[in-house]
Amino acid sequence: MKTIIKGLVVLILLGVFLMQGLIASGWMLAPEGDAKYVLVLGAKIEGEEPSPLLNNRILKAQEYLLAHPNTIAVLCGGIGTGEIVSEAQVMKNVLLRNGIDEGRMLLEETSTSTWTNLKNALALIEEVTGEKPEKIMVSTSNYHAFRVGFLANRLGVSAYPLTSSTPASTVLHDFTREMLAIVKSFLLDRE
Repeated sequence: MKTIIKGLVVLILLGVFLMQGLIASGWMLAPEGDAKYVLVLGAKIEGEEPSPLLNNRILKAQEYLLAHPNTIAVLCGGIGTGEIVSEAQVMKNVLLRNGIDEGRMLLEETSTSTWTNLKNALALIEEVTGEKPEKIMVSTSNYHAFRVGFLANRLGVSAYPLTSSTPASTVLHDFTREMLAIVKSFLLDRE
């Protein structure tokens, strides 16, 4: 019995290390590129202000938008549990305050997951422009880049991550949750 338990512990630890390696590969081995659109993926908000995690994503996107004046931001995120405004609206407010022109922003306010963020944002771009982009930039947290990349691939789009750091207070939670989300997305998030 002890051998079986030890074997299971070893398998679980190997699985955790493998998953964390995949997560790290999303930002450490991420391809570089540029695109006409940068998707800013939603995250929790606090009242009408972004959480520290979402604020990091917004600032990374803002940096990119300032360096690429022809890029359009697609701000993704609906109204989550306990929220009073959409995550996309909160992002728009922050970017407006920081000098990004409103004409450079599209709001996708119906999504509630990474999968729907990507699907709905691509549909919105296609609705506005008449064509689906071949590549996109995606502003998200470092732990999230791997999953975003493989989900974008499933939708037929190349995604280049703009990764922002995860606040120290949420690292353990976010990286652990992401392992489960990768499994869920691998199995369920499909066209």
